[in-house]
Amino acid sequence: DRWLQARVPAAARADLERHWGQAPGRICVVERNGGKFLVVPMLRLGNVVLMPQPLRGEAYDPSQTHDKAVPPPHSYLAAYFWLERAFGADAYVHFGTHGSEFFLPGKNVGMSELDWPDILLGDVPNISPWVVNNTGESILSKRRGYATLVDHLVPPTQEAGLADGLAALHRDLHRLQ
Repeated sequence: DRWLQARVPAAARADLERHWGQAPGRICVVERNGGKFLVVPMLRLGNVVLMPQPLRGEAYDPSQTHDKAVPPPHSYLAAYFWLERAFGADAYVHFGTHGSEFFLPGKNVGMSELDWPDILLGDVPNISPWVVNNTGESILSKRRGYATLVDHLVPPTQEAGLADGLAALHRDLHRLQ
């Protein structure tokens, strides 16, 4: 709660509570010894943390993944705030087609302290590998998520074929027709 108070302006906190209730909310929350605690799934390997990007609420409503009107839930914020404040992350690296951090509510350009991408990412560098044929969304990542883009080519692909037993079954099925 102290990170929420320190990082999220009052107007944004009011919007957050209007959509998700009081902290800790209801997503990724467990009750232990009479208290409610947020769960941040992760694999910690020394000074590296691997974790899935938190849910934006799509477990409750799939349309919220890219909804630019709904703020991220408490659990989403808690994961990033923990990485920054408790773990002391030197950088975020968002792997995959894209994350949802740059689809959060806020202006399209010129982020301010009232825009959720700015609130969420703080001063931690955001590194984002992108395949070169997806320039449309990579620009949003750079513009709204402050990402340093690392471009890469589309990986080569090759048909794997079938193992011997499956190839024989495939031939036999075609003979039956």
